[in-house]
Amino acid sequence: VLYGAVGAGVDIYCLGCMPVISNSTFEGDLNLPARSELDTSTVTGNVVAEDESSIRHTISMGSITINGSASIENSTAPGIVVYGAATVLTNTVAYGGIRVGDDSLVQGNNVENAPAWGIIAGINSTVSRNRVIGAANGVDAGGVIQENLIANSSGVGLQITGGTLVISNTLTGNKGSAMVIASGTPVIHGNNLEFNTGAYDLVNNTGNGIDAANNWWGTTDSGIIEARIFDFIDDYPLGAVSYASAAAEAVQAAPAYVRGLTLDPGSPVGIETVTFDVLFSTPMDVGSQAATEFHPARKNTWQSFTTSNSGLAQDQVMAAVVDSEG
Repeated sequence: VLYGAVGAGVDIYCLGCMPVISNSTFEGDLNLPARSELDTSTVTGNVVAEDESSIRHTISMGSITINGSASIENSTAPGIVVYGAATVLTNTVAYGGIRVGDDSLVQGNNVENAPAWGIIAGINSTVSRNRVIGAANGVDAGGVIQENLIANSSGVGLQITGGTLVISNTLTGNKGSAMVIASGTPVIHGNNLEFNTGAYDLVNNTGNGIDAANNWWGTTDSGIIEARIFDFIDDYPLGAVSYASAAAEAVQAAPAYVRGLTLDPGSPVGIETVTFDVLFSTPMDVGSQAATEFHPARKNTWQSFTTSNSGLAQDQVMAAVVDSEG
C-alpha cells in the first residue's frame, strides 16, 4: 500500500506474503499480519501487528503493540509494547511507556509522563541513551543499562534484576528510591545520583554483596553516602553495598543535568531584569541554545481547606486570587 488513505479501521490479511505499507493514513485502528512493514504513515487509532513486523517513521495516536518480535524506529506513540525480542530506537512516547521482552535493544528513546513504568525490558536486554522523565516509575530492566537520564519519577527511578551492568546513568529528581536492586548481583559504576528526594539513592533488597564503586552521590562525605544506601547496616540479612572510590564530582560520561542556578540580583525578584547562570554537570555546547522553562516554585501543588483548618467562619470561598508565589 503506497500513498493510501483508509478510514473506519483496517484489518490487513496476507497469506504467505509480507505486506509493505508506506506514506499512508489510516483512520481508526490498524491490524497487521506477521512480517509487515509500516513506514512513514499516520494512524489515528491503535496499531497491532503480529510477529517479525517493523514500524518506522510512523505517527500513531494510539498505542503500538506487537505480538512477537519487532523493530520500531523513529516513531511517535503514547505507548509501545512488544511481547518478544525488540529493537526500539529513537522513538517519542508521551503519557505511556515502552515494554519489551528478553534480549531487546531499547536505545535513544524519549519517554515522558508514563503513568506506570517508563521502560520495562526483559533479561539480557540493553537499555541505553534513553531519556525517561516524569514517569510514575522510571526503568525496570536486566542486562546492560547505560547512559540513560532518569529524572523526576514520582516513585522508583531504576529497578535492577540479575547480573546487570549499570554504568554512566544519571538519576536526579526522583521522589522514590533512585535505584532498587530487586534480584541478582549487578555491578553499578560511574553513575550520577544527586538531588533525588526519596529516602535512599540505592536500596539492596538481596542478600548479595554489591559493587557500587566510582559513583557520584552528590558528596564525598562517607556518612552522608551511607545514609543514602539501604543494605545490611539497616537490615542485617541484606548484602553489603561497597561504594569504594566514590567519585569526587559529577561523572562526565553520564548524561548532563542541572546542578545549580544563580540569580543576579538574588531571589526574591520583582519586575526587573535578572541575569541567571545555569550550572550543568558537564561542559555544554555553547553553540546550541539551551531550552529553559520558568514556573512558580509551588507549581502543581495543592492544599485543601475546610472550616476546621482554614479559619473561615463558613465553608465557602467567595473569591480566589493567585499569590506572589504562584
